Amino acid sequence: MPNPGDTTGVPSIDLQMLLDERVRERTAELMASETRLRRITDHMVDLVAEFDDRGYYCYASPSYERVLGYHPDELVGTWAPEKIHPDERKTVIAAIGAMLAAGEGSTRFRCRHKDGTYRWIESTGRNILDAGDRPVGSVMGSRDVTEQERAAEHLQRRSGELRLRSDDLAAAVRIDRKLTGRDRSAYYAAKLREMLTESGIRVSLVAEEDGFVVGFVMARVDFGEFGKVDKAAILDTIGVHPGFAGSGIGHALLSQLFLNLATLQVETVLTQVSPENSGLQRFLYSCGFHPSQRLMLSKTTS
Repeated sequence: MPNPGDTTGVPSIDLQMLLDERVRERTAELMASETRLRRITDHMVDLVAEFDDRGYYCYASPSYERVLGYHPDELVGTWAPEKIHPDERKTVIAAIGAMLAAGEGSTRFRCRHKDGTYRWIESTGRNILDAGDRPVGSVMGSRDVTEQERAAEHLQRRSGELRLRSDDLAAAVRIDRKLTGRDRSAYYAAKLREMLTESGIRVSLVAEEDGFVVGFVMARVDFGEFGKVDKAAILDTIGVHPGFAGSGIGHALLSQLFLNLATLQVETVLTQVSPENSGLQRFLYSCGFHPSQRLMLSKTTS
């Protein structure tokens, strides 16, 4: 007969209740987490997708339907590069492969909307690795940058209106001569030719007073891969007639320049200043410039 005091093999009622309660709590936590994740993915603006090692969709976030018109179920199992514009598909595939392998950077390209039009998409991501560090797929986050591209294109079309005109060149040279004591006509003539002939975006602005040019600024932004605008612009030169010093013309020119560059999604403006030109340094500091981490080196060729 079993010993009434022997509880071997008989589960403790208190322990079983504790385990059941813990299971219920954990289940509720998982359900809440899943609901939270669903709310996030259903309403996110950016696109999130997972691909296998051949570039086929394994998962696409609900935001794909809002941005590109495709329900996620329409994408799963399809080859992602097929929707890249055919003119740039080969180079974009190579660029994305390099980006995923590096795990940094971004790539911008045209992607076909369900209605047949193309949207500009900027993507970043990294590879998914197995236990042996071999790529078995990838995860990418993307965003629609079509409006940015349109703004850049619009500004480029308007660049003729913003540029220093050939008949303003003499006035710019006169102002520069008063400021530097040197005749740099050849420099400004070369800059004008550069604006007219070279690629990239050359932005120049002039300030006029009673029909006379009293200030000017010149900057440039180059194009990177796939026509993407560089994130940094170069401020080549700025000048204000000494008779209008302290009138705010320089600040106004730079403020307008920054607005134009921001339209292009330029994030940084770089320039060089001679250590002896303390007045220009103070002016640039007052406009928000600060010393850069870049170190410039020089060496004579002889």
